[in-house]
Amino acid sequence: MKKVIALVIVLLVSQNNYASIHLNNQNETKDANVIEELISSAISILNDSNEKPLKELFSPEAYVINDNQYESAFEVLANPNKKEKFVIGKNIYVEFSYARIPDNFENAYLVLKTFNEADNTSNWHTILHIYKGDGNWQILSWHKS
Repeated sequence: MKKVIALVIVLLVSQNNYASIHLNNQNETKDANVIEELISSAISILNDSNEKPLKELFSPEAYVINDNQYESAFEVLANPNKKEKFVIGKNIYVEFSYARIPDNFENAYLVLKTFNEADNTSNWHTILHIYKGDGNWQILSWHKS
């Protein structure tokens, strides 16, 4: 009788562990898909080839730190002279990326190192996204150095 009870307990514990491992893998896949989407969106902005309007990509209070200046993201991207300093060009690729999405799924933190083949330069980007619901993420802040 004691062996049967011990076996049942072991089976129940292993089932519970399997369920939590399976759930963690689903969350990791979901996070990976979101991260891929956020990186793609950032690269499209830097290439000036974004398909979505900027109002969808950036939060109304979004700001950019570029050349050590704190400015509204919309002001930077609307002004051709400022945009030229922020947008990198068509020949960039990501050399390094780091992303973190907390368990509450309210925001995402993204660090990118990009390389521009045209002028052989690298830039670092720190981007904070906020989740607006229904799969929509918006950029709240972007620091380029």
